[in-house]
Order: sequence, then C-alpha cells, then structure tokens
Amino acid sequence: MKFLIIKIGDRNYGLPITLVREILEDINFTPVQKAPEDIVGLMNVRGQIITVLSPGVRLGGSPPSGENQEHRTIVLKRNDDLDEVSFSLGGQQGTSEELYAIIIDGVGTVFDADEEALESIPSNTPPEETSFLTGIARVDDLVLPILKVHKLTEAPGSQLTETA
Repeated sequence: MKFLIIKIGDRNYGLPITLVREILEDINFTPVQKAPEDIVGLMNVRGQIITVLSPGVRLGGSPPSGENQEHRTIVLKRNDDLDEVSFSLGGQQGTSEELYAIIIDGVGTVFDADEEALESIPSNTPPEETSFLTGIARVDDLVLPILKVHKLTEAPGSQLTETA
C-alpha cells in the first residue's frame, strides 16, 4: 500500500495515495462568509466546485496562513471514484460522496508499507487527533500517523472529536 507524506502544520502524516485525485499548487479559492474555521473556501477546478477543508483545524491546530510557499491543495477522490480495494485500504472507509480538497503545508515522497505493518495509534496521541487517524507507519526514522480520510471529510464545520 502506498502513502504520500504530507505536512500539516509542523507535523508529517501519511495519506493513502489511492484516495488522491490530484495535487494542485497556486489555486485560488473563494472564502465563504460565516463558514466554520475548518472550511477554507470553495474552488473551481475545470467547472467543478470543490469545498476546501483545513485538516490542521480538524487536527487541533490552526488554519493555513497562506504565507507558506510549499502549501498545496490535494483534491480527494469521491467514493464513486474508488474501487472496492481502495475504499477499505488501510482502515479507510472511503472518502465522501462529495468532492473535497484539503489544503496542506507541504508534500513529501511516496512510501510503501504493508497493511499488516501499520501499528495502532500511540496512547500519547492528542485526543483531538485520535479520531482522524487509522494507525501509524514507520518509515526510515519517521513515525507517520496515517490519516483516516473519511473522518476529515465528514460533516465539515463540525470539528468532530468522537472516536470511530
């Protein structure tokens, strides 16, 4: 199973590559008035309107400042775009019925990890982060939390904290 290393705030995470539709840079988005802090805005990509989320807010941090030259926008696949294997790979439960994108602070390399090599979430993980993770993977000297993408796209604006 392949994961993309992404940076959110000052931390690295793993994102299952099979859930990524495309990675964009220098994308303009339109802020939505009175939207919750975790909704960055809307963007138009080839005629499709996509809600842009801030995973940093959902993970207990702050929204992107816009000052980072390395930031990227990752458009996620919809559930209809996934085959059965991608839908459940690595503890995932798909993504969403709608198109969403996440704005991140940087993109690293792709790494390969066996699903059996994924470890459980450490007990010292901040509680606001736990429900958004499916496990951890060890890559060289990094310990990477693996994002549970369907939780990031679930009920935008609610900043969910329940575990699943």
